[in-house]
Amino acid sequence: MKGHKWKKSICIVVSIFVMLTTSGCNTDESISYNDARISYINALDEQVSFYVKKDGESGNLYNDKHHTIMLMKYDHSDEIKHKWFGYQKSEFAVQDSNSKSSKAVIKKSLKDNEKYWLIAWLDSGHYKLSVVKKYPSSRDNVYRVRIFADSEYKVNVNDSFSFTTSKGEVSSYLTVDNCSSMTLEDEVIDLCGKDSGYSYIAVVSGERLVSLVKSD
Repeated sequence: MKGHKWKKSICIVVSIFVMLTTSGCNTDESISYNDARISYINALDEQVSFYVKKDGESGNLYNDKHHTIMLMKYDHSDEIKHKWFGYQKSEFAVQDSNSKSSKAVIKKSLKDNEKYWLIAWLDSGHYKLSVVKKYPSSRDNVYRVRIFADSEYKVNVNDSFSFTTSKGEVSSYLTVDNCSSMTLEDEVIDLCGKDSGYSYIAVVSGERLVSLVKSD
């Protein structure tokens, strides 16, 4: 009788071990491989290089193997896929391409299968990086615009709505009726070179528009 109970206990332990092992493998497989798509925006007035390194990777962040893209001033990139393992954070950096003396770093946890903007901008003379989640919000026959600004600016939309931007933050989507009906500090933000019916991110630096990129 005791032998029977001992064998039964062994069977239970083995069963639990198999269940835990199998469950652990499945869980690891589900979190192992992640990717996001990132569009880079250079809101700085000089050419810069962007870098990305996964948490735990060896080598200097500014090594060529971590180099992602070089952008001219006020330029932007198409979406670039970034991959990482499990719950790793990602370390992003920007550096001026000439003297390599100005730089900024940010470490972020990204979500699998999402899209982001990575914006390099100037904050009181120093490089800064911000990560903004990208999502479209298009409507027919109007412009849908979010504003990312380097300071506080008064914005007026359609002569009926005004607000003040927040430094280093992106606004909610604004509905702009026509290409010249949005102003920044009383200066028109010209959207006429872009198509209506789409959504955009407008990056403002030094009281002027330096980048306007489609979010769709």
